[in-house]
Amino acid sequence: MPVEKSSQPHSDVYRFYEDALRLVHKKDFKKARSAFESIKERFPDELEIVAKANEYIRVCDRRLGSAGEKAPSGDELIDQGVMFHNLGDYKKALACYSEAMGQPGTDKAVIQYAVAASEAAQGETAKALENLKKAIAGRPELRFSARNDPDFQILNENLEFKELIKPQKSEV
Repeated sequence: MPVEKSSQPHSDVYRFYEDALRLVHKKDFKKARSAFESIKERFPDELEIVAKANEYIRVCDRRLGSAGEKAPSGDELIDQGVMFHNLGDYKKALACYSEAMGQPGTDKAVIQYAVAASEAAQGETAKALENLKKAIAGRPELRFSARNDPDFQILNENLEFKELIKPQKSEV
């Protein structure tokens, strides 16, 4: 299935490229490779960046081939999901979150919060609110995060959302 060209600002490609480079420097070649692939898909007209991404993909492939590939941890899957979310690839983000949910030791509330953000971005208001409720039940401080998170701006006029993020007596 072809990926639509990004309507994101030109400067976003550089931010995502820098994020991918950080992963290379951390020697997290699997996530770096995935990040560079995403850049190629989202910004196909950025020929210079695509060429550099291809070079780094080859580097990652060589490193993964020699070191072997290990399964990503739950936290790594969450990070990947956030990267995909920021690229606007919500389906991949949700797939990462779903896989992370099955990993032992992951913070389920954080994952539900991230899922809610991706669902809100897709216009899935009911699902977003359901997951946000679960996230806040697990970690009440996420109420404040949701109040100030631009990912939830789309829900600002929703009465259920307003009630959900309203400060509690213990927070005042």
